[in-house]
Amino acid sequence: MSSTIRDPSTPNIEPASQDDIVAAAYVYQAAAEALSEQFRARNPWTNSAARAEDLQLAIRTLATLRASDDRSVIVARDQHEIIGLTAVQIQHPHAHIAFYFVHPTAQNRGVGRQLLDRIRDVIDQSGATVTTLASSRDPKAWQRYLRFGLYPGPPLLPFRAVNPSFPGTIPENRDLANRPITSNDLDTIAELDREVRGADRRERIGQWLAEGSVGSIVNERVSGAAIGYALVTMGPHHGQIGPVVSTSLEHFSYLLDLALYVAGTVPNPHKRPWRVDLSARNHLAIGTLLDAGFSAENLVNWFESDPIGKWDRYIFRDEDEL
Repeated sequence: MSSTIRDPSTPNIEPASQDDIVAAAYVYQAAAEALSEQFRARNPWTNSAARAEDLQLAIRTLATLRASDDRSVIVARDQHEIIGLTAVQIQHPHAHIAFYFVHPTAQNRGVGRQLLDRIRDVIDQSGATVTTLASSRDPKAWQRYLRFGLYPGPPLLPFRAVNPSFPGTIPENRDLANRPITSNDLDTIAELDREVRGADRRERIGQWLAEGSVGSIVNERVSGAAIGYALVTMGPHHGQIGPVVSTSLEHFSYLLDLALYVAGTVPNPHKRPWRVDLSARNHLAIGTLLDAGFSAENLVNWFESDPIGKWDRYIFRDEDEL
């Protein structure tokens, strides 16, 4: 009788436990920093405070993903040490690979391929039909994404402003009416998100409202039909405009103007910098944001198996946190 003995040089690829989350976040940060240095990309860790903030955000995001599905965060473990991770956020029919990193000391051992194979199994079992991820400039990673069935799409545009100019009066449109969003609007927002975002994220919207996000829902005056909404958040480190959702290109500019107005009404709106994140598919937002004092921080490479939703009339919130 024979038995199979595992090669000790081959890592275990397995779902992360709650106790693995902090170590996995450190692997992400080490790998991401090495990539930024290798490709001379923008370094988001310009000081120790920024590095600590980024690490805490990674820990929170990984913990949130694992809490929603304990298969969604996968780690590569060599003996007792975590050397790689991948994680996916699934909002049917969309699967977004939020993390995919191997520690610099463990690369060129096939760890990345094994992680990608395992997360593909998780995505396939979920029934998601569209997969996306944001990518570095690493050509080896691009080759893996192409073999995975992902192809470059329009990049993501992270806009930032230290002291943006917000409208002093609420925008007007004789055909549209707006009112503050409440938790009673979650069903309506879910319908709008399915059409424009391409996925229902009722739970996330409810969470953001409970945490203090504010915004407006917009209806046609005659029919009463909801045509969009805008949400803004003042967080501990920055203000966030988004999501902004419009069912039509015609009304998107009004929704964005409304979002900027709402941002200007939060307490001490210029206490912290502001951020807005969108796909380069959204041409309508760029001029308005530039006029308000925002500038594009960089371009983020985006891979997708297929386009999802109507992102030419959409501004993110959760995608940039992943």
